[in-house]
Amino acid sequence: MISTSKAGVFCDYCKDRWGGRHVKGVWEWHEKARRQAVVTITSVTIKAKGTVRSYCGECREIVSNWPDGTVFPLSEQVEQAIKAESPLLKFGVSQ
Repeated sequence: MISTSKAGVFCDYCKDRWGGRHVKGVWEWHEKARRQAVVTITSVTIKAKGTVRSYCGECREIVSNWPDGTVFPLSEQVEQAIKAESPLLKFGVSQ
């Protein structure tokens, strides 16, 4: 499921890339890791059910445009994941 990110939700890809540090005993994200996310994806597949990932506009493009030139938008990625599991769901496989 793809939805618009709420205010104050940072991009997970940027957080992973830039990280953070402890400042006076409090965790603080690196300045570049604090980019507002524009989309949030909540997984509905069997293996990743409930996993939430948020992306800023730049990172959404990175995960949608692959190095070999393939363009695979997040909406299509979600569709493909659901379609790939359809046969498993039909037979009641849970993992």
